[in-house]
Amino acid sequence: MTSVLKRVRRMLNQRRDSQFLFALNSAEQSDVGISSTDLRSLSSCPTDTRDRMEAMAAAHGLAPDVLSREHWREVDMARACGHCGQRRVCSKWLAGKRGDLAAGDFCPNAPQFAELAKSSDRDSSA
Repeated sequence: MTSVLKRVRRMLNQRRDSQFLFALNSAEQSDVGISSTDLRSLSSCPTDTRDRMEAMAAAHGLAPDVLSREHWREVDMARACGHCGQRRVCSKWLAGKRGDLAAGDFCPNAPQFAELAKSSDRDSSA
């Protein structure tokens, strides 16, 4: 019963948050730095999308703030993560239960994380 209540609460919170975000006018959306198209796409993502992205970043040796350095990349990655069909595999991999796989075998953002890791390495050595 507890999991049902959690799901209902999460759904109600998502709906409330979505209503707030969709009530923003274009100037307010611009202040947030997101288009209405991106807003619609991201609002339908699971609530744990950011947590999952940060966990995957950590698995690539990246600090969570690296994800926010390039807004366009962050939105693209959040969209890909939030609508990914490999969430179960991802969860298992992040929990260390799928050592037989590399992130690139299932994660649509693996190339982005690899690129961020390389640029982070270059930044720290400069």
